[in-house]
Amino acid sequence: MARKPNYFVEQLRKVLYERELTQEQLGSLIGTNQRVISRWLTGGRNPSLTSIRKIAAALDLPINFFVENSGGVVNTGVSGDISVGGMDEKDIKILKLEKQVLELKLKLKELKK
Repeated sequence: MARKPNYFVEQLRKVLYERELTQEQLGSLIGTNQRVISRWLTGGRNPSLTSIRKIAAALDLPINFFVENSGGVVNTGVSGDISVGGMDEKDIKILKLEKQVLELKLKLKELKK
């Protein structure tokens, strides 16, 4: 059975290629090493939300460049933990809260007009 492509991996490969960045250079930008980047790109490991934030900030991209449409919710075991494109339940809650904060900021900005 073929594996479903990982959205994060596809996007990271795309931006590294377009910006002509090496794994070593990205690692240096975000404070990690080439081996970690390589494991992400091969699907051997999934980055944490913190790592995705660091990548997005270092490359001056919005975080949803890497996580939007990153796959469905997957049950990962007996404990009922869930994962969305490599994110755990805590990461998902953080993203939802960040979205709510941004929406409130937009509403506040509109009210000030």
